[in-house]
Amino acid sequence: RVASYAANVEETVLTVQEETKGQMHDKALAITDPYLDVYQGMDSDSEVVGRLYKNTEVDVLQISEGWTKISSGNCEGYTKTAALLFGQEAEAITASISEEDILTGYTLEEAEAMEAEAEAARKAEEARVQSIISNTISGSDITYNPTMSVSDEELYLLACIIDWEANGESYEGKLAVANVVLNRVRSSAYPNSISGVIYQRSQFSGVSDGAGSPSAKFQSRINSGLRSQQCMDAAVEALSGHNNIGGYTSFRMI
Repeated sequence: RVASYAANVEETVLTVQEETKGQMHDKALAITDPYLDVYQGMDSDSEVVGRLYKNTEVDVLQISEGWTKISSGNCEGYTKTAALLFGQEAEAITASISEEDILTGYTLEEAEAMEAEAEAARKAEEARVQSIISNTISGSDITYNPTMSVSDEELYLLACIIDWEANGESYEGKLAVANVVLNRVRSSAYPNSISGVIYQRSQFSGVSDGAGSPSAKFQSRINSGLRSQQCMDAAVEALSGHNNIGGYTSFRMI
């Protein structure tokens, strides 16, 4: 059955490539998340020589026996034909994403170096957030006794949404934003986590990408850090039980 499936896939791909002379003629797209391995030979037991991350475009050099020889960036080798998109399917995906999001392949050495750099950046950001939280808790007269269980990441996220919505407002305004978020978390009408509330679609203007993740602009705000220490103070104080708005779950800037 496996051999028959592979043969059918290969036959379909060759037919599509022959009939289709579009943008992706003699090309393919890897969409495996997080990445697809590239091997030295047509055997998954052979040496891994590269990685194709999601939305990597490759040149198709050869298709044979369920394997496709590809070239992309400095990476060249074999990957399973069934794991790639060809023809109109590939064109539909590339048309739906921006050009800068279409990647090239990496050799194994390049991929490992890139992943190590990303991990170092992640640890540095984690240390920065921890420093902000530690300085706030130890450098203020707020007794931090959270009224709900939250991670350090969600505490920082709460401070960032305060910064986003009320950086130019008074401390009471910042505290009000924090409590709106926490009231929503406690309400059955909203998601039951700080991140879920903040990234809920069409709630906080410009914050969500519509799919439960930060927009590019809000991610930039997260990465840039807080513009006011009061934002973290308000987040900590709201989580410690200081509620200045009662049970309200929405607000309007005036």
